[in-house]
Amino acid sequence: MQPLPPPNGRSWWGGAVALALLTFGTHAANFGFTIAGGRLLSPADFGTLTAVLGIVLVGMAPGMAVQALAAAGTLGRDVTIDAPLARRLAASIGAIVVIIMLALGPALGTADPVAVVAIGAAAALLPLTAANEGVLQGQSRFVGLGAVLLVGAGVKFAAGLTGMATLGTVWAATIAIALGYAAQLGLSHHLTGGLDTPPPGRRQRLSRTVLSAVAMMGLLLVLIHLDAVLARLLLDDLDAGLYAVGASGMRIVFWAPQFVVLLLFPRLVRDPRRRVVAVAVGALTVAGAIGAVAASIVGPLAVRLVFGASYEAIGTDLWRFAWLGTAAVGMQVLALSDLASGRREALWLLAGAVTTIAAVLLGVRPNTPVAIVTTVAAIVTVFDVVGFLRRLSHATPTPEAADRIAASS
Repeated sequence: MQPLPPPNGRSWWGGAVALALLTFGTHAANFGFTIAGGRLLSPADFGTLTAVLGIVLVGMAPGMAVQALAAAGTLGRDVTIDAPLARRLAASIGAIVVIIMLALGPALGTADPVAVVAIGAAAALLPLTAANEGVLQGQSRFVGLGAVLLVGAGVKFAAGLTGMATLGTVWAATIAIALGYAAQLGLSHHLTGGLDTPPPGRRQRLSRTVLSAVAMMGLLLVLIHLDAVLARLLLDDLDAGLYAVGASGMRIVFWAPQFVVLLLFPRLVRDPRRRVVAVAVGALTVAGAIGAVAASIVGPLAVRLVFGASYEAIGTDLWRFAWLGTAAVGMQVLALSDLASGRREALWLLAGAVTTIAAVLLGVRPNTPVAIVTTVAAIVTVFDVVGFLRRLSHATPTPEAADRIAASS
């Protein structure tokens, strides 16, 4: 595939502004879904819903990987993501998530068969949707990409609000999640016309490039949600609900600048130099620091107004969750720069961070929300610094070298 020329400045900025506005609406709808859960479910059920969201978003791992590689392929990298490959990934991740739900369901209080099937289906839809989104991203069709994200979040919010208000159960929320991703898939397929399907007998193998990308994004999603799952297991019902509120704040900090990440990735494919990574990490870190300061000032009031007085106690420590969200964004930028350039160093950084978090929390077993989030934020920050220092001290491959690395994989 021949590389697409960069879009002209006016159209790029117009698309960037539209993407920023549409993703803002997407985050508002996703946050609205979380608020509805906090308001309409009991603290114990809300903690369960937060843990379930962590499990379903593990299914986003192949989705994020497929999106990045589909965008890179659209931009000229020697990577092929076709319809059969996306379907095999979807079936595999759906089965894995169902097994996880069956294994953890009793401990998390959500062994309901409807919830298990809904979460498995939602996870399976993610790689299919993300492949189409990657094509839109690689083509710099940012308005279409933003519309897909907004429609999915809007359907999830509307269905979730209706289901939780009328039934008041976690499984009603899981059905809403599946419906949202189904709407997202339908629109993205319409906009792209679908992925290429090779002739019969020609099967696209799972290359090392695809497998390492899936593993990298999987570890990133585990990193983002592992603390909430472990907090549900380590804390009592009330503290688990408090941690769920804090984790919602952390994810706001993580997902809010995602439009910047979406805009950044094509640049990383075309120009994967250290300077681009340094500027991205620096800008996102400053934004996260501002968010942490704001959270320390308005945290208690914001929590009381949004989630209610029952959760106000976590407001004074909301800045700690903002710190964790900022550190997680730093790890994401390092991972995407590797996907853009053909490196795999971030895979080991993420594996080290996830392993360390699980070992420390399960070994020490901290029993307060503050102790858990502070421990996790400190661990992720250390791995951020290690990864960034190594990136500064090692040359990044040129785009031509990166293509050779990918082709040899």
